Amino acid sequence: MASVSVSTAAQKNEFLARLARIESGAGSSKSTLFVGLDETILVDNKANAKMLKKAAAVPQKRLGPFEALLCTVLGLASLVFGLYIRFTVTGSANPWGSPDMEMAINGGLGLTIALFLGYFLRMPLLKMTPICTVGVMAGVVAFHNLVHFYPEKFAEMFSPVWVEQVVTATAANSIIWRGVSFTL
Repeated sequence: MASVSVSTAAQKNEFLARLARIESGAGSSKSTLFVGLDETILVDNKANAKMLKKAAAVPQKRLGPFEALLCTVLGLASLVFGLYIRFTVTGSANPWGSPDMEMAINGGLGLTIALFLGYFLRMPLLKMTPICTVGVMAGVVAFHNLVHFYPEKFAEMFSPVWVEQVVTATAANSIIWRGVSFTL
């Protein structure tokens, strides 16, 4: 037989006492828990509003020259890493045959890697994205010049076949935009 529980006056009083505790805000029922790197702080809603107002009053810091240079180098290094990954997967310098497709894939892959690394390095993504894009695009249009200057190093890193493909398809001291080489 199933038993039916009948609430007693003691259970009702305990339930009403619990509701009163929740309404009073005692403990953590009406507070926000902020967890940082090294600390845990229990803050009520009024203090939370004060902290948000104080944080909004602080002017945002701009990227300095070192950080801008770091973002540009990060973008260029991400492009090189993306090219290496792409070459490892496809085995060709331009497997699609279309310069527009090659630029889009190289730029997209380089920018994705740069943002991914920037996220893990805890860099401010909204500030660093345009500068990383400059580094990636500089690499997209001018990276082949490094292959012309250091063919032995790139032959070790990629392959002699890849270096030969890049050297024959591009001119030294030039930039490439959509398959057209502009000599500097």
